[in-house]
Amino acid sequence: RNAPITNAGRIVAKWKYALLAMLDFEKSSGYDQAKRFDKSMGFFWTASFQQIYRELHKLEKEEFVKSEAIAQMGKPDKNIYEMTTAGEQALQTWMSEPTKEMMLKDPLLIKLFAAKHTTKSVLLHELEVQQGHHSAKLSSYRGISSMLENLKEPAHSKYRMVYHTLQLGIRIEQTWLDWAEEMKREIQSYSEVLE
Repeated sequence: RNAPITNAGRIVAKWKYALLAMLDFEKSSGYDQAKRFDKSMGFFWTASFQQIYRELHKLEKEEFVKSEAIAQMGKPDKNIYEMTTAGEQALQTWMSEPTKEMMLKDPLLIKLFAAKHTTKSVLLHELEVQQGHHSAKLSSYRGISSMLENLKEPAHSKYRMVYHTLQLGIRIEQTWLDWAEEMKREIQSYSEVLE
């Protein structure tokens, strides 16, 4: 009997489609793929260099991608990956499957939920640290958005959907920052939280 597919298994399975979608734009090395991944899908799908390299090897075994070794002076050969016809068909099949709703999991929200068990200073510090992270992301996304917006044809049309998915990332980060300011005021006035 086949083992049940866990949530972790579903996440791993979707990894391949994220990478295939990236390779659909242009073939690249694992290193370049990782850098490009962070700037294009980073706000809705996170990946480490190790995860990307590992998944590319799996995709190659499944014959969804193929690689070509490019010689480099004084360095190991660089593998350039390209999506195959089988990979394109797999991506198209997955695209027709229903998508589940986005789930939010944030440890900070648990801490705020249980706010009365800590102090205002702890909660405010947590929020300020997170604000720094979200502000940096927002600044990065806006920079990428500006670059995409100013692309000339045919690149502008090619990256049109990338630009529009990024707009959601910008709105999410801005909304989070607005909410954080509201929460800081709420914490200051919340009598159940220790000073």
